[in-house]
Amino acid sequence: MAPKVRTLVLAACLLTLAGSAVAAGLTPGQVGASLRAKGAKQTIGDLWNSEEWSAVEDGISSGDSAWIALAPELAPGSDAATAEGLGISLAFALPRNPAAVLAAIDMRGGHILGVGRVCGLPFIEDTEPKGYRAEVLSALSRVNSPRLRERKQSCLRTFQAALDFSDSGDVLTDVQPIPLKPGVNPVSDLSTERQDGVIVQAVHQDSDTADGTSIQFLVLVQGAGGWQTVDVRGSPLARVGQELIRAIPHAGEDWKRTVTFARAKINGTPAFVMLVAERDMSKVKTVYDPVPVDLLIYRLQPDVVAEQDHLVLVDKRRSTACYQNAWLALKDMTGVPLPADYEGPAAAAPCPK
Repeated sequence: MAPKVRTLVLAACLLTLAGSAVAAGLTPGQVGASLRAKGAKQTIGDLWNSEEWSAVEDGISSGDSAWIALAPELAPGSDAATAEGLGISLAFALPRNPAAVLAAIDMRGGHILGVGRVCGLPFIEDTEPKGYRAEVLSALSRVNSPRLRERKQSCLRTFQAALDFSDSGDVLTDVQPIPLKPGVNPVSDLSTERQDGVIVQAVHQDSDTADGTSIQFLVLVQGAGGWQTVDVRGSPLARVGQELIRAIPHAGEDWKRTVTFARAKINGTPAFVMLVAERDMSKVKTVYDPVPVDLLIYRLQPDVVAEQDHLVLVDKRRSTACYQNAWLALKDMTGVPLPADYEGPAAAAPCPK
């Protein structure tokens, strides 16, 4: 069954409070035993083939702690169809059992159970339950465990960012960063016509100072007439014909601007996006001062007249917290995991008065 159809069926079951897991006779203990004996992939395959996978999703969605605890064990064995259901099931459970859901979230930013997925309103079309947003905020406010404090704050920030996007008309979900390294990075199905492309990453040194170093990106798409550059529309970020895009690491622990390319969904539709997090340095006394961060979302879109793709600015949001490093703001606002070599602060800071 297609993931979209499965999700709609799941939502209908929840809204009518159907106890599919109980009706099917499947228990979390049975699933746990299968996981220990066969592993996640085989367990999920068996449940799917026996048409019992929906009982697992319904059990997790119900908020039952034993079912929720199975989600991280199931995630490594999931495929495209079952992975979407796992994340959405945890989202359904969030207002019912917030402590258990927070404990199950993947804080490394995985695309299945990452905070950006579970706390980011991942519902498809009209499957979000009535009153869900207020219930989530109320439920999270009641979580007081010190062990879950960081997870709670991360979830709240991600949830608030999702609300902001929703209020603006756009909902960003399922953000999966494209890993890059210095040099030429091939990217399959990059363009709007599913043509392959490359992202070139290079370091540029204007001077020996921290501000003199930038990381530059160039996006290329292989079209029918050969390689074409992808320019940036509505942006102060590009240079040289609006094609080179600059990230500004400064000293490393205090990134001013980050640039991340990712596959994501905007309003449920798959998209290739560029996410830019930029610290507002207009009123700082020192570069290390915590400041608000602007998140700019660019979507790859075609220009029918020019027969060329462009990265077009589709949304801009400002953080409610203040940051000394733009990477941390990106993580809190979208769920994108921090780089492996991240050296900045562990949490947002109070905004200067």
